[in-house]
Amino acid sequence: MRSKAKPKFGGKRREHTDASAHYIAGRRGAVETIASGRARALYVQTPVRGDVKALVETARKAGIAVHETDAKTLQQMVPDVRQQGIVVELPPYEYATLESVLATVQNMENALVILLDGVEDPHNLGAIIRSADGAGAAAVIIPERRSAAVTEVVHKTSAGAVEWLPIARVTNVVQTLTALKQAGFWVGGADMAGDLTYTKADWRGKIVIVLGNEGKGISRLVRENCDFMVQIPMWGKVSSLNVSVAGALMMFEAARQQRSQHD
Repeated sequence: MRSKAKPKFGGKRREHTDASAHYIAGRRGAVETIASGRARALYVQTPVRGDVKALVETARKAGIAVHETDAKTLQQMVPDVRQQGIVVELPPYEYATLESVLATVQNMENALVILLDGVEDPHNLGAIIRSADGAGAAAVIIPERRSAAVTEVVHKTSAGAVEWLPIARVTNVVQTLTALKQAGFWVGGADMAGDLTYTKADWRGKIVIVLGNEGKGISRLVRENCDFMVQIPMWGKVSSLNVSVAGALMMFEAARQQRSQHD
């Protein structure tokens, strides 16, 4: 939880103490947030040096308020992450809806959607979102319960990709898969005992990649609603990859196949 103490900037009290405010830290996340148009204010550590000056100028040109303060105050605003001398205030994160995702992909020949079945580590969620954006995915879908949510840690780990890639939050994963199938999607799940290696699966067309919980994997009901299960071959001593790494391999293989149709 954020500290309830109100940071002292001297003089007039700032609006960032509003309970509705959401904060992200670090230069890369700040750049993406300012570019997306969602930033309310930029807070930077004094003295302002180097490339932070350029960021301040960009923010001011965009009409974003800039406040200079000390490192302690910045860290109080984002206690769970390293702030690197930069904090951006923005509105609370707004999740996409499943309906908006389906509307976006309705007329696409190829579409990639990533569905997470209980990924709980915010660093994994952030890394998956970053990879999904890089692979050109249309959206990431997460459940409301027993799952990491979009937080400052996720924002930072995603390198700001949460500002560009729709993240939908749903109440029932199985019902969501049913809706996606009705919209023409095929569903492939990741599992160490999958029947296909991930490079042999056909990822062309409208595809959902399902990634499971870090420890338990994909739940039984969700597994039963997958059309096929894929594995990533392992030749070393450990039996599996981190979920974000496994997901990245599958996403980029899907992206490669989908784009090779038009090369």
